[in-house]
Order: sequence, then C-alpha cells, then structure tokens
Amino acid sequence: MRVSSQARPFEFNDAARAAIKAFRSAKPWRGSVAERGDKFAELHRSLCRAYDLETILVRDEIGDPHHTGSSGHSYFDARTNKIVQRGRLSVVTYLFLVSLAAGADRRSGMRAARAMFQHFFPRSFARCVVRRGLLVKVS
Repeated sequence: MRVSSQARPFEFNDAARAAIKAFRSAKPWRGSVAERGDKFAELHRSLCRAYDLETILVRDEIGDPHHTGSSGHSYFDARTNKIVQRGRLSVVTYLFLVSLAAGADRRSGMRAARAMFQHFFPRSFARCVVRRGLLVKVS
C-alpha cells in the first residue's frame, strides 16, 4: 500500500480572512507608495496575530525606488523568519509568502493565495491570467 506524501492543503483561517477583508476595505491600491506600504504592514501585523507568527516584513527598495519592478523577486527567508518585498506591492505575492511563513508548502501556499485574492478581490482577479504558474495582471 502506498502512502501519500502530500502535505495537507493550506487554508487561511477565520482571523486571517477577517484581516484580508479589513485590508480590502482599506483600498490597498490607493495612496502613495508609503501609504500603500503602511496598509501592507497593518495586514502583516494582523496575519502574524492570526497565526501567532513573529515574521518580520521588510521592504527592499534597492534598485527599484519607484516600486515598478516585478514582485517575483520577493521572498520568505525561513532562516531569519523574514518576508522581503521587492518590486510592486502585490497582494497575491504577499499572501503566498505569509502562507510559507505559516508552514505551507509552495504549491499549497500559492493555491491558497490565489483563492483568497479571487474571493476578496474578484474584479482584480478577473483582470489576471496565469502564466507559468504565476497570476499576472493583463495590461
């Protein structure tokens, strides 16, 4: 008999869903880069409380002071328990990185991040396509 080695699918808990809903109400795409960053920081604090995490959120602005580059260079460093945001502030990328910090595997984390984005930001999700496994806004 073969035993499945797949990890259990990651799902955002009720407290995390409430935090994402509050984030949506704060209109994360409005305001200056600093104001939008503050909204992500508040979401981060709420999600850390939801999962009892002590993960640090850092905004890396080196080489991209206007935050126009790809968010695909953002990452979660498990050794230092740090999420580093690079490029544009992306809700999906951020949710994916938080799911990794909360213990999800990459595939499950990406599925959960996409599902939360689709649920809480349906109009924005409708303007996206999946390319090479990543959710990309169609210009």
